[in-house]
Amino acid sequence: MSEPADTKATKYVGWGIGLAMMPVVAWGACVTKVLDPNEMVGLLFWAASCVAALIGIGFGFAAFRRGKSIGLIAVLLGLVTPVATFFLGIDL
Repeated sequence: MSEPADTKATKYVGWGIGLAMMPVVAWGACVTKVLDPNEMVGLLFWAASCVAALIGIGFGFAAFRRGKSIGLIAVLLGLVTPVATFFLGIDL
């Protein structure tokens, strides 16, 4: 059973935005001391979340190609959040 293209594109937008925001989750975990930003695990979690943001860019672009212009928000967030959280993390 196949889903309509509009439903699939909407799911792509949701996944894209969710994955693109993962660096913010990693930054929040370090700020609240759930993860120690001075340990390797904090860096690895942030790096993995940056990879997730790149995947979110792909989902956003796929949604845009299917006619959902809001998919560009996922692309923009996926590009901005890793850079922003890197510079926010320097102060930790």
